[in-house]
Amino acid sequence: MAWMDQEKKEQIAAAVKAVMPQGWKYSLDVRHNSAIVLTISTAPVRLIPTGEKHRQVNRFFPEKSVCREHVKAVEQIIAALNADSASAADSRPDYLQSGLHVDINIGRKNKPFTVAAA
Repeated sequence: MAWMDQEKKEQIAAAVKAVMPQGWKYSLDVRHNSAIVLTISTAPVRLIPTGEKHRQVNRFFPEKSVCREHVKAVEQIIAALNADSASAADSRPDYLQSGLHVDINIGRKNKPFTVAAA
């Protein structure tokens, strides 16, 4: 079973901070010691369609989850979240350590995403 601890979270947090666009407010959480959860709460740009308050991002097809002009930024964030994953060159990867336990949310059900003035 994959194990996500605070040490691994700190490594991922440093990678995410390096690629996170200026002005985006986010949080990283560890869920059930097996998943890393990124929640983007505020940004100076609209990431989801008008009228939506929150959305879970499909990490395999981010272009279906976020507004098209911000797909590249979200793809970089996804790559940073998976930076500690097993290498594709590994002939016997541990599939439970291969970045399968990553959730990305834009806003939350109880705290909607907001567009902040830049």
